[in-house]
Amino acid sequence: MNKDPYEGVISYNASFDNRVDLSTGDLTGLKISIADTRPIAVSGLKPSLVGFASQKVKERQIGSYAVSASCEGGSGQLEALENTVVKYISGVYDQGKSEEVGEKTISFKLSRFY
Repeated sequence: MNKDPYEGVISYNASFDNRVDLSTGDLTGLKISIADTRPIAVSGLKPSLVGFASQKVKERQIGSYAVSASCEGGSGQLEALENTVVKYISGVYDQGKSEEVGEKTISFKLSRFY
């Protein structure tokens, strides 16, 4: 806030950020991606004897849910990143888990079947 009594001017700057902090402030530059493949049948139009009819094109038997996250930091923050990913994933059976530690960034991906 700046005041200038000789000019009769008061000036100020304010900023506001309403983004949700997904890591409660522990991780810097956190980016999370969620992919959900639901176990539903995919149907489409197929030619038949009486014209076109809706028929099953693909039958999915198992659903898959994957969460991947990356942030700035080193290997010391990998456990905090993994704990953040676990908060946002559902499913029962682990499908895959991977982690990558770079010079300035770390990433973690977990996918499960449901």
